[in-house]
Amino acid sequence: MLIAQFAMLFFKGINWDEFFHLHHVYEFSHGSPDRTLQTAYLWLVAWTQWLPFSSADRVVGARFVMAMCNLVTCASIFFLARRFVPARAALLSVLAYASGGFVFTQATALRADPPATAAIMLACVLLSKQSAARVAKLLAAGVLIGVATAFTIKTVLLAPAVIALLWFGQADRGNLWHLVQSAGLVGAGAAFGFACTIGLHSLFLLESPVVSSARTVKSAGAFVFSVGLFPQASYLTLQALFAPQLVAGGILFQRATKAIALARAESRTLGALFLPLLCLVIYSNSYPYFFVMLFAPLAVAIAPVMEWLCRIRREAIVLVCSGASVAVMLLREDFSVLPRQRTISSMVEGILPPDAAYLDFCGMVSNRERALPILVSNWGLKSYKEGRYSTLAEKMATSDLAIVLANNTVLASALVPKSTDSAESLPQSDIALLRANFVPLWQNLVWVAGKRLAGRTAAAPMQFPTPGRYRVSGGSVLFDGNVFHDGDRLMVSRGAHTVGVPTAEEVILRLDVPVPGASISPGALFTDY
Repeated sequence: MLIAQFAMLFFKGINWDEFFHLHHVYEFSHGSPDRTLQTAYLWLVAWTQWLPFSSADRVVGARFVMAMCNLVTCASIFFLARRFVPARAALLSVLAYASGGFVFTQATALRADPPATAAIMLACVLLSKQSAARVAKLLAAGVLIGVATAFTIKTVLLAPAVIALLWFGQADRGNLWHLVQSAGLVGAGAAFGFACTIGLHSLFLLESPVVSSARTVKSAGAFVFSVGLFPQASYLTLQALFAPQLVAGGILFQRATKAIALARAESRTLGALFLPLLCLVIYSNSYPYFFVMLFAPLAVAIAPVMEWLCRIRREAIVLVCSGASVAVMLLREDFSVLPRQRTISSMVEGILPPDAAYLDFCGMVSNRERALPILVSNWGLKSYKEGRYSTLAEKMATSDLAIVLANNTVLASALVPKSTDSAESLPQSDIALLRANFVPLWQNLVWVAGKRLAGRTAAAPMQFPTPGRYRVSGGSVLFDGNVFHDGDRLMVSRGAHTVGVPTAEEVILRLDVPVPGASISPGALFTDY
């Protein structure tokens, strides 16, 4: 199962946020990111920027690190389950988790969840048995918890599981003072791990880590717990259908603990591992990638069910359900997306002039400057319109914006009127700026800096925000008093120039970049979860 999961990272299409996350690595190296929380884990994949491949392949390279984190998580699930059941049942718990619907497809995705989950589950292993080297284990577990929280603040949603295993690992569970002391050591280690991770990470940020972290926490509190009950009910329903082994494990938990005569302390501890699931009621970011973290404690909790099935010789049920779950997830996958993404990312990277910037939805070219460092949709557009970022006009006044990759409906509708229906849009000033200064280069997907000039147009001042060598296509053009013909090239500086068209033909005056000869099959540019 783990081999199949590992193989998936080579073929599974890339979700837009994986490109977005990897682009933060470029921002780190250029001192431009302003988010302290949620991004520190990306140092684990910073090396991918030096891979001589397309940006899509760099995401695949980063997925290798996520796959290693997933192995740590699975090993931790096994060792935790072994505290309660024999090895055979513990292995079935790992199988149930690794094949568990969206966990199968998201455990190797480039997000904070896989490394944070690995850290928190490894911490739980240390907490579950403290008899030897107790202080060292508690401090080490705390450091791991702190690092995981620095990776993503949603780690705190697993607090009930951590507390339960901390209590279970005590040699004298009835000693409340002993428990408080242990919690203090874990807390001290967590504070140290969090402070060190954020402190080192903030050396590469423009903004104070305190200010940045406070804004992130405030934003999270305002959004992720304010969308009503079961905000992601559709994904939760799909997960229940795609991972029946996990659902059945939860349903049969009580019966199984009695059937195998599990001790009261063990039953209570495992029961507490179900508590993080309650966040699904109100947590709006309960998207499929979150299930990688959320269902790791659950996989340990259902270990008694696995042991009970082994005792009654029904473990084949788990194998069948796990196999069916993987088969369904593979059938849902569109394996044509990744080749399409490779073509587009390598093509744009190849034609983008040195030191020039580009504009797109999510950072599909991971090692070049983006004009707007946001997701050009949803909350990213909201923050942009609220003035948290420099405007497109301000950016074009200082950076050479050469290419627009119209890889979502917002950008497509901004460049081609009524080309697509988009519920969101850029400000009208940005739309006017893009339409006046970019012309199509390839399949209405790649646009290049340039002007579309109508025939028989008198010479008049015209702004050129993108400097560089331009090419004349379609006719003749009068530029600053000089006549240039079809195929001629000319140097254009940023600012106003006098431009006219003396002939009847429409003229395209665009940045002189090679016209891509590549082609892609029709289909999605990104995968869903």
